[in-house]
Amino acid sequence: MTRIYLDHAATSPMAEEVIEVYTAEMKEVFGNPSSIHQTGRKARKKVDDARTILAKSIGAHESEITITSGGTEADNYAVFG
Repeated sequence: MTRIYLDHAATSPMAEEVIEVYTAEMKEVFGNPSSIHQTGRKARKKVDDARTILAKSIGAHESEITITSGGTEADNYAVFG
């Protein structure tokens, strides 16, 4: 039987290429991007680079992009600022 997934509003499956890159990055870059030590700074650079790429891809300024840890945080940010 073929599974049909209809709840893409909640989450969507990742493309295999994304899983591969994500897994490799998580093995190497796991620091808290808010920390000032070397591991944290490396993670912060990855977040900042991702923000730059995303902003350019949609014609936005980097300061207009807010990266959250998930849907609930994003919803709260949108509602409460």
